[in-house]
Amino acid sequence: MLMACERILEYTKNLSYKDFCQNQMIIDAIAMNMDILGEATKDELKNKYFRS
Repeated sequence: MLMACERILEYTKNLSYKDFCQNQMIIDAIAMNMDILGEATKDELKNKYFRS
């Protein structure tokens, strides 16, 4: 999870909103890392609250 957050910060460092919106590769990279965060969070919550 930490690596995904660090990558998002790295990819958007010194990047304006306008430049972000015009760069599909950055948008896709951020979306992929957000997906990784979502999956990791889901797994963590499942393990913490829904153990059998």
